[in-house]
Amino acid sequence: MLLSTFRQLRRRRLIRPFVSIAASEGHRQVTISADAGRLCRPYIVVEHGQPLVQLQHIEALKEGSMSFWDFVHQGLVEFLDVNEENDSLIAVREPDITGDSTHLEIEPFTILGNNWKKIQLVCAMKGFL
Repeated sequence: MLLSTFRQLRRRRLIRPFVSIAASEGHRQVTISADAGRLCRPYIVVEHGQPLVQLQHIEALKEGSMSFWDFVHQGLVEFLDVNEENDSLIAVREPDITGDSTHLEIEPFTILGNNWKKIQLVCAMKGFL
């Protein structure tokens, strides 16, 4: 109940978009994070088995009447950090959405984005690139 209320408040812009909440049942704790430097990724919000971003939103984005931040401000897209990702059921593609899904990847190839940057950095440091 606390987690869903918190997330609804964030989607309504009553809590800043990069503040996260996660629960650990094993440790019986709730963690609220707002510190700088955390890696947060944007995801499409899914409610009742349906992504909140619809075709009309994509068209508005293409024609320039909406921006990415409009999606965030309207609660269609939200940022999750690693701890919140662990509490979420994220579908990679729209056909993968189930009734329990909470989020949808914006684009499946972005899963590799942050890891690829780390690989490039390590390789550059070792003189591979």
